[in-house]
Formats: sequence, C-alpha cells, structure tokens
Amino acid sequence: YAISDSFSGAAESRVYLDGNIITDNKIDLSILGLGAHAIKITAEDLAGNISEKEVNFQVITDINAIIYNVKHYYDLNLITSRKTKLALEIKLWNIRNKIELLNIFESKLMPQWAKVKVIANLRREINREIDLLIFQIQNEKVFGDTISPRAKDLLIESLNKIRE
Repeated sequence: YAISDSFSGAAESRVYLDGNIITDNKIDLSILGLGAHAIKITAEDLAGNISEKEVNFQVITDINAIIYNVKHYYDLNLITSRKTKLALEIKLWNIRNKIELLNIFESKLMPQWAKVKVIANLRREINREIDLLIFQIQNEKVFGDTISPRAKDLLIESLNKIRE
C-alpha cells in the first residue's frame, strides 16, 4: 500500500489485521484461520486529518493449498521433522488423487446407478482417509511433537473443510 498527501504531507499510518496492529509489510495467509478477515489501514496527515480504508477478505483452502502449506510450515519450522513433512505430503497426495478420481467420475458418462455407487464409495474413502490423517495429526504417538500446536490446528481446520 502507499499513502500520500499532496497538501500537508503524510505523517503516520497503521495497519490492522482483524483488529490487531501489524508491523510487517507481508501477511502470511497460510497461518490465518479459514474464513472472514479484515485489513484496515489508517493514515494521518501532518494537518491531523485521519483517513481509513478497510478491506474484507476470505481465506479458503483446497487439497493443493494444504499440500503447499505442509511444505511452508516445514520452512517456517512449524513442522520440525523432514520425516513428518514427507509422511504428511504422501498422505495428502493420496487424498488428492482420490479427489481427482472423484472429479473424473462425477463428469463421466456412465449408467446412473453405477455412477452413484462409485461416487458414494469414493467420497466415503476420501473422508475415511481425512479422518485417519486428522487422528494421526492429533495423536502424539504418531508424529510426536514434530508439528506445532498452531500448525496442527490449521491443518485439521483445512482437512475438515475439504471433507466430501
């Protein structure tokens, strides 16, 4: 963003994310929860005039974003083990492959009775794998303390959102 005042000159500005002041010029959307958020910028010129602008936005997800976030959380050290990162990626790739297969069958021309059964079975299998992965993320015996509590919460929230 840029702030300017051609008359008295810009004096000060503040940026808020969801009501909290932020000082960084970048916002990492991967560590925000899903749903509605707001950025507000307030600026004051040297004459004491104050202006503000607020922008609302939604954080959404899909399986590809979750896979990307696992790598990103590893880079941020929110996932501290390479083995955990790889295990999560493999499980997520498997879920993504089944989602892609589901998308193919949803658009495939085939007898309706067969299509309904195949789609229902794929959805059930996708949800079963999501449930198992959520359980493994929550269970200390599987990944130990290699996933930070914040990353666990974000991954679980995202996985619940993509449930079929």
